[in-house]
Amino acid sequence: MTSSNDNEHKLNEVKADLRTLLDELHLRLGATEAIMDNYLGKTEGDFVKMAASGTVSAPEDIVSKLDDHNRQIVLKQMIFCFRPLKKILKILDPEMPTKALENLVDELWEIERGGRNWLLKRPKGLGRGNRPSVSTSIHRASLVVAYDKLIEDGESAADAIASLSEETQLKRSTIEATIKDFHELQKDAASIELYRELTKAGREADDYIRLYKDIITSQRG
Repeated sequence: MTSSNDNEHKLNEVKADLRTLLDELHLRLGATEAIMDNYLGKTEGDFVKMAASGTVSAPEDIVSKLDDHNRQIVLKQMIFCFRPLKKILKILDPEMPTKALENLVDELWEIERGGRNWLLKRPKGLGRGNRPSVSTSIHRASLVVAYDKLIEDGESAADAIASLSEETQLKRSTIEATIKDFHELQKDAASIELYRELTKAGREADDYIRLYKDIITSQRG
């Protein structure tokens, strides 16, 4: 039978481990932030000076190699931050799912090595001409639902498009093309699926416009 003293001792050990990991994470995050700021603050001229001071007859690509080397240092520091973070999460909740973190770390290592990665890459746009690509059109699904709601509420197509253009700062021609794509079901399956799900929600046009704005704001960082 476990005594209360044993339980208290184990609890103290867990607290001590957590404190140690928090200290490590604090240090790693701080160091990563510092070298990240240092790297992002460098210009091509800085790397040219580094190349000149480090070698007499520098190859033509030495500047890009120095840039890449510095980038890899920052990336490695970022990766190392995930180790104590994962342990902290497991202490706080032993059932915490950490597979996503593990996959992210694997992805970052692949990028650091210069290899291909399966998730952290920009999707190839399936848009046509100047029409939005998949990565943009899927977010514009809420815009089309907002248009549909305005029409349901009695606005003409021209007035609805004008209202959306004013609210979103998008060109009317862009909105018209987007609406046509969705209504004719010519967009990719993921965009159409989101459009249908948002339609089922039955919210007001303003709600869908706000959703679109929130998504665009988050995309811009």
